[in-house]
Parts: sequence; C-alpha cells; structure tokens
Amino acid sequence: MLVDRPRRGTHKPGEFYYYNNWDFNTLGAILEQQTGESIYTLFQKEIAEPLGMLDYEGNYASIDAETDEAEIPNTDGYYQYERSQSKYPAYHFRMSARDLALYGQLYLDYGSWNGEQIIPKSWIDVSTKPYSVYNPQYGNAYGMLWRVRVPGKDTKRNSFFHTGLGIHMLGVYPDSKLVFVHRVNTEAEFDYNESDFYKMIRLVFNAKKQD
Repeated sequence: MLVDRPRRGTHKPGEFYYYNNWDFNTLGAILEQQTGESIYTLFQKEIAEPLGMLDYEGNYASIDAETDEAEIPNTDGYYQYERSQSKYPAYHFRMSARDLALYGQLYLDYGSWNGEQIIPKSWIDVSTKPYSVYNPQYGNAYGMLWRVRVPGKDTKRNSFFHTGLGIHMLGVYPDSKLVFVHRVNTEAEFDYNESDFYKMIRLVFNAKKQD
C-alpha cells in the first residue's frame, strides 16, 4: 500500500479514495474524546454484553510498536502507538471467531438483537453503501468502515465485509442469509496465504444450494 499511496496533496478532499489505517485511528480518538471512555469498555457495554459474547471481556493494554520489546499483549484489545508517525494509536481487537460471528449476525439482523435496537438501522444502511469503487473488475467498493460489494441487478441488500492481513475476514451476505468468519492465528507461525483464502471463498459460494 505504501508503494501505490498517492503523494500528499495530489488530490482534493473527497475526490479520491485510498485506504488508510490512520483514518480508523483518528475516528477512535474522536470516539474516546466525546465519550470519555475507552473504546474497549464501550464495546463491552454496548455490543459484547447485549449480544452475550462468550470470550470478549473488555480488558486492554498499550504497546509502543517502535521498541524492540513490543509484544502483543494477551488482552481483548490494545492500543498500538507509533509516536514518530502520529499521536493517534491503532485500536486493535483480539476476538474469537464465535464472538466475531455474533457481531456479523447483529449487522445481518439490521442492528436488532432480542427485540432491542443495538445499532440504528439507518446507520447500517448508510454505512454499507458503495461510495468509492476501488476494484471495478471484482465489484468491490468502500462504504463507511466496511468494504461493500457493488450491487447487481438482482441485489436486494448489499453485501459487505472487512479483512485483516489479507486472510482474516468478517463478511455479511444478506441475500444469502450468511455471516462468514475466517480466522488464522497470525500471532504465531503460519503458512496460510491469500490464494488459499480466495480458493476457500470460492468453495463456500460454489457449495450454495441452488434455488
């Protein structure tokens, strides 16, 4: 991504899209500034507890990624600082597959859980629109905090997903009534790669029962 990243000032605000992790970091800082609480505590109270997540407990730590001693802490989340780059940290979540699936199901169910509206339906609609098409060949676009599939002529509700390191994924496919979670233990040695990931995705959708 660094290789292809446009030089600062090349485009005016709002006229060009390029994925940037620092956008998430700034948004996390705004959230904490406005609420006075940690993003991890907020997630526990507003999402994890109402959904009955089994593994997320909201504990968190901080690391300095610019020191040799920096290691991933055994917590549900951690702030990762790179102060020579920015005062805003990354807000990492370490979640189990089953808890991540619950989060995807919440979005599949339009933010409603056991009769309670956890996330506004209007926000889910707005955030999963394809605002910036970044891969026309495969029909991929970006919404707000989600990657979004460009709808086809038979699409009833947009599909949306996000990935991490190319091989983690949470995908929500409403027209197929499917929540898809894929995890790899990237905190240890692994030999799984993106080609394996895309092969697995094809196998899942090719296995779909035809109407």
